[in-house]
Amino acid sequence: MDCSKITTGFIVADCDGPALAGTTGRIILVSFTDIDRAKSKDAANVISAIVLKEGAKGYEVDSLPNAVVGEAPITAGTYVTTFQHNLTVRIFKKSEAAKKFVNQLSTARVVAIVENNERGANGEVKYEVYGWNSGLSLTDLTDSTEMTDGVAYQIGLGSSSTAQEKSLPLSFFNTDEATTDEAVNALLGTAPAA
Repeated sequence: MDCSKITTGFIVADCDGPALAGTTGRIILVSFTDIDRAKSKDAANVISAIVLKEGAKGYEVDSLPNAVVGEAPITAGTYVTTFQHNLTVRIFKKSEAAKKFVNQLSTARVVAIVENNERGANGEVKYEVYGWNSGLSLTDLTDSTEMTDGVAYQIGLGSSSTAQEKSLPLSFFNTDEATTDEAVNALLGTAPAA
C-alpha cells in the first residue's frame, strides 16, 4: 500500500464566508478506560457511536464561550506523521470543587468531546473528539493569584509524546445534529435537552 498518495480532493474556498472560529466552552470528559471500544463505532475519521462500559459516564465541563481552545499540530517523523491533540481549558472559579477537579486530572487519562461554534451543514462538525486513540493527560497548569482576565486555573490536556493520535480530532456525528446532541447527553446520563 502506498500511503504517500492522496485519495480525495476538496474545495477549500467557501463563498458563504469563513467557518466560525472558537468553541461554546462546553466539553465532555470521559475516562479513557471507560469507553467500550468493541461497541463504539468509528470509520473514516467520524465516530457515530460512543458506548461506555457498565456504570461509567462522562462529565461536563462548562466554561465561558471560547475559553476552551483545541489544537492538533503534527509531529512529522522520518517514517510516520502523528498528531498532537491539545486542549486548553480556562476555569473561572476558585473553589474546592475546582481544585478537586484539577487534582483528579493530574492522574487521569481522558477523551474530550469539544463543542465547536462551527456546526457544518448538518451538525457534522459540531462535536470533535480529542484523544480518541490514545487519551489525553494533564500537561500544563497555571494557578496564579493574579487571576488575569478572571482565570483561576488554566489547564492543558494533551497527547503523550509516546502515544500520539493518528489523525486530526475525529468528528462525533450520527444522522443529524439533534440525534448527535442526544448521544452526547446520553454520555452524561441525562435526558436530551428540550
